[in-house]
Amino acid sequence: MKVGDLVRIAFREGEDRGIILSLVEKTELPRWLTRGKQTYMVYCTNAPLKIHELRERDLKLLSEAQ
Repeated sequence: MKVGDLVRIAFREGEDRGIILSLVEKTELPRWLTRGKQTYMVYCTNAPLKIHELRERDLKLLSEAQ
């Protein structure tokens, strides 16, 4: 995944769509949550808070999700 990719996002409450704004170089999330993998800043279209730091496992490229 890269900056500008359109993604489907899996939240506990449901799904959303968004766009990757940037890769996070130094996360504040605990290692047990990220498992040491890359996280991304994502703009979400319908979430109350529009920008979230999300794990790769919570994202799926829209082109692959169809």
